[in-house]
Amino acid sequence: MVELNHGAEIATHFTPTERRVTLLRGEVTFQVAKESKKPFIVAVGDVQMRALGTRFNVRCDTQEVQVTVLEGKVRVIIPADPTAGRAEGSRQDLDAGQRMVVALHPSP
Repeated sequence: MVELNHGAEIATHFTPTERRVTLLRGEVTFQVAKESKKPFIVAVGDVQMRALGTRFNVRCDTQEVQVTVLEGKVRVIIPADPTAGRAEGSRQDLDAGQRMVVALHPSP
């Protein structure tokens, strides 16, 4: 289930092996059923969030993406970006009640 806040925009791409949503702008809350053979991934720029059977909120603007886990667990995957102070890529699992803010790489 997807709840789009006013002005939010998404693009979806579902295949037999993956459920992918790209958040283009705004704020969205997702409630996702766990399906190990078909992961649910939300992308904002080069940052990805992989739901692990959960309910979570993602908000983005031109400078950052904020992820708040309401239930369950979400894996945040952040690629290396020296211009944003990230020499190496990383991943972090967030549990219910946790929040993470990641700076986005500006578009050219």
